This record gives sequence, structure tokens and C-alpha cells, in this order.
Amino acid sequence: MMRWKLVLSAFVLLFVMAGCAPSSHFGVTDKAMTCPADFEETEAVISAAEKSEGAKYCPEKIRRAWELAREGAEIYWAGCPCEASAVLAEARELAKQAEACQPPAKKTPQPPPPAPKDSDGDGVIDAKDKCPNTPKGATVNAEGCWVIPAVLFDTDKTEIKGIYRSGIDSVIDVLRDNPGVKMEIQGHTDSRGSAAYNQRLSERRAEAVKAYMVARGISADRLTAKGFGSSRPVAGNDNEAGMAKNRRAELLHIR
Repeated sequence: MMRWKLVLSAFVLLFVMAGCAPSSHFGVTDKAMTCPADFEETEAVISAAEKSEGAKYCPEKIRRAWELAREGAEIYWAGCPCEASAVLAEARELAKQAEACQPPAKKTPQPPPPAPKDSDGDGVIDAKDKCPNTPKGATVNAEGCWVIPAVLFDTDKTEIKGIYRSGIDSVIDVLRDNPGVKMEIQGHTDSRGSAAYNQRLSERRAEAVKAYMVARGISADRLTAKGFGSSRPVAGNDNEAGMAKNRRAELLHIR
């Protein structure tokens, strides 16, 4: 009889021990033989979520779910089962959210802004180009305007000196590459001499440059020669240096 009592006591002890296995939940020691079903359910939900693919994208949600579960257990054992049930439900909901987490969406790279437009291809963008439609191959300044050095003449002369021929030749090259381009050649003089004489001299200087270009293959109908006498000085006529700058021919792009 005594032996049967011992056996029965052992079974009762096993039953009591099994009534709330394990002896703690969420790191909080159980304080009774039985535990609410919320404990086991919450532990199962969070553990499953922790092993899911989504957990690696929302680890903070998993961490917080365990924290809430612990708080729920502490509240339950403090004698507030209703409040504890709500906290444990919140923990399960957070775990489910973590389980559903997705990798962050890949950012679609934005296309680079369009390059500033340079319609005439002269290296100066349209917004800064004060001389649009510059012919291909023309040398331009920072404002996109064709730079053509003036041809200077000796006093009372119309002969083109060798040092200025390369400048005219560069214009001829551009005209060859741009058949539609036309030029105006403007002749000028210093202030010495009569107005009539200077007018004719300026015209002869312009014609001399035109003849040079025609001799090198540029059609005469693409070139207009004009004389302006001494009416358009670029420097003072009261000294030799200034007068030397005024004895000139200028080549202008007709637009």
C-alpha cells in the first residue's frame, strides 16, 4: 500500500511540474503551476516570426515583440491578467508584422540631368552664347562669337602683309566647310587725307581681301566688300599706334 502511495505521489509531482513547463516564460519565472494559454501562443508566434524571412528586414520589431511579451508576463504575475492579455496580443501582432516585412524597395536611379544644349556645337552652351549659329570650325570666344583678327595695312597701302594671311586663310577654311556662310569685308582708314580719298582707300582695302579669298576658291557672291573711310575708328588718330589700328579690314559673318 505504501508503495502505491509513493508511485501516486510521483505522478502527481510530474503532473504539477508539467502543468507550467517550462518554469519561466520570456525570462520571467512562473509563479503558479498553471499558466495562461496566451503565454504559449505568444511564444510560438514570436519564435516562428523570428525564423521567418521577414525578420531579417525588421529585427527591431522582433526585439520589441520579445520585450512586450516579457512585460506581459510580469504584468500577469503582478495580478493584472486583462492588461497582460492586451500586452501579449500586441507582442503577437508585432511579431506578425515582422514576419510580413519585405526587403526595402530598390531605388530607381534618377537619370542624369540633360547636358546643357549647344545648338551650334561651338563649345559655348546656348544659355551663354551671344552669337548663335556660329559656322562649324570657327574659333569662338567665351561668348560664342567668331573671332577673326583684323587685317592691318601700312599707310596709304592696300597690300595684304604676310603676317595677316594665315588669319584670312582660317576664314577661308571655315567657308569651305560651310557653303552657306557669307562674309562682309569692311575696309577702314585712319584720319589722314580727305574723306573722299579715305572712302576710296577703304573700299580698295576691302576689295583686296575679297580678291585674296576669291583667288583661293571662295565664290565672289559669298563676299561683300564695303568701305567706311575713317568714320569708324577703333583707336585714337592722334598717335601712330592708334592710326595703325585704324588702317584695317574686318571680316564679319553675315547672318
